[in-house]
Amino acid sequence: MNSHAQVQIIERDGRPEYAVVPFDDYKRLLALAEDAEEIRAYDKAMHELDHGEDELIPSGWWSNCLLGSIRSRFGVNIED
Repeated sequence: MNSHAQVQIIERDGRPEYAVVPFDDYKRLLALAEDAEEIRAYDKAMHELDHGEDELIPSGWWSNCLLGSIRSRFGVNIED
C-alpha cells in the first residue's frame, strides 16, 4: 500500500467516520478481504470434515446420479 499520507480521515462529532484511500489501495484491500473470507470458508469446511459434521461425496457418485437422472428423464443413453 502507499504511504499513510495519502489517506484522509473524515470525522463526525470528533470521531473517525470515514477513511478515504487511493483507489488502487482500496482495490487491494478489497481483494485481501475476499481472500480472507475464502480462507475462513475453507477452514470452516475442513473443521466440519475433521469433526464429522460434514462428509465428502465422491464426484463419481454425482456423475452416476446425474447420468441416471438424464437417462430416466429424457430416455437417452449416455455412455459413461
